[in-house]
Amino acid sequence: MSPELRAQLGAVLADPARVSEVPPEAVARMLTEVVHLLGHLAARLQAEGHRGPGPDARVRPDRLLTPGESSAILGVTERWLYRHADQLPFARRLSRKCLRFSESGVYKYLGRTPK
Repeated sequence: MSPELRAQLGAVLADPARVSEVPPEAVARMLTEVVHLLGHLAARLQAEGHRGPGPDARVRPDRLLTPGESSAILGVTERWLYRHADQLPFARRLSRKCLRFSESGVYKYLGRTPK
């Protein structure tokens, strides 16, 4: 890696807002170096037997459930959900006529983890 590229990469790592200062022709070279470095770092972790986060530490993306899906999980009727949506912290109104429920919010409300 050239000293100039190293200096530019160091400046961007210190302050990511400076990425706009990187000349377009240096961006591809910089990305190549970063990917190369990631490979070396991953190999080092693997060589030391590091397993990474366990299955419980993984983050599940949140999903928006329909009233029918939510009512089945909560054990209430869809009508009950519509009537109480304003009091439920996991209810999301996408529009005047569209109501959805945060899956992670539903399970958090129930105090258990999703299946």
